[in-house]
Amino acid sequence: PIWRLDQEQIGGQIRHILSAEGMAFDEESVQQLAVSADGSLRDGLSLLDQAIAYTGGVDLTAAMKAQDAADTS
Repeated sequence: PIWRLDQEQIGGQIRHILSAEGMAFDEESVQQLAVSADGSLRDGLSLLDQAIAYTGGVDLTAAMKAQDAADTS
């Protein structure tokens, strides 16, 4: 079975990755990505990747654009 992760677990992984890569981020953006992931770390990492691709970093605008792109696909 596949277990859903909570938002804090997903956010923690996103923070860990961003810190390891030396990328700036804000907590609001990480939280938005974790909420949008809806329990799936894979989806959260995909959204993170899209957010970085949109703006070269992770801010709330990038997080929202990634969410919008996921909603339309």
